[in-house]
Amino acid sequence: MTLDVYPYTAGCTMMLIVFPPWALERGIDNFVQNLRDPAFRQRIIQAFREDLEGWENRSKTVGWENILLSSVSSDKSPNKWAEGLST
Repeated sequence: MTLDVYPYTAGCTMMLIVFPPWALERGIDNFVQNLRDPAFRQRIIQAFREDLEGWENRSKTVGWENILLSSVSSDKSPNKWAEGLST
């Protein structure tokens, strides 16, 4: 018998994995553009409250308090202030 275990209490991935798949169907650029639309953001918020088939809703499985923004790719990003924050 063999076994493979991830021996860490944390994982690492891109923030996009948190969002429902339908929000990213048209690509990242379209997703970012759509985030300016309050109705689009409301649909995402509603998706976090539901269990959508085929999507691992990390807000439920992991919890927002355990999702940490560890880095922002550019020092010039207007979102640099959010590094190190969770909920």
